[in-house]
Amino acid sequence: MPIRFCAYQSQNLPLRELEGRWRRAEELRFDVLWIVDTVVDPDLPRSTMFDGPATLTVMAVTTGGILERVCADVIPGLRETTT
Repeated sequence: MPIRFCAYQSQNLPLRELEGRWRRAEELRFDVLWIVDTVVDPDLPRSTMFDGPATLTVMAVTTGGILERVCADVIPGLRETTT
């Protein structure tokens, strides 16, 4: 089994900064980008953040293959249709 490298970024930063970080993670060849699936940051409960589905939508438009690799790992059968 290959070693996989993941980058985690909660979505509590300005959108342009998040987009830059996602692009940089892709340039560095990370395999997966992780986000949180809630609208409340457990470490900073009073901060604001984008919700998970909206963030994934922006991530799909901003990045290339990294989101495709994430979906191919999560959705059975998708890998055969995307490779």
